[in-house]
Amino acid sequence: MLLGAKEHKERFHGDGVPIPPIIRTSLSESYDELVQIGLDENPLPVVDEIKRCRKKKGFVQNLLERLKNGKRAY
Repeated sequence: MLLGAKEHKERFHGDGVPIPPIIRTSLSESYDELVQIGLDENPLPVVDEIKRCRKKKGFVQNLLERLKNGKRAY
């Protein structure tokens, strides 16, 4: 997916033309779908005990959260 997005960027921006909205929308939907699949396959750990501190998310969960929130910045 990312390589396809890179190819679109090089093809359109090389000519000084912005990427068409339909392609951008398609890429954005694909990105959202992949992040959601990652979140579904890596749920938060279930803790049986009541603890005072917050639950640790782990590397994968933190990465997926950064990818999801980072998209909003652009």
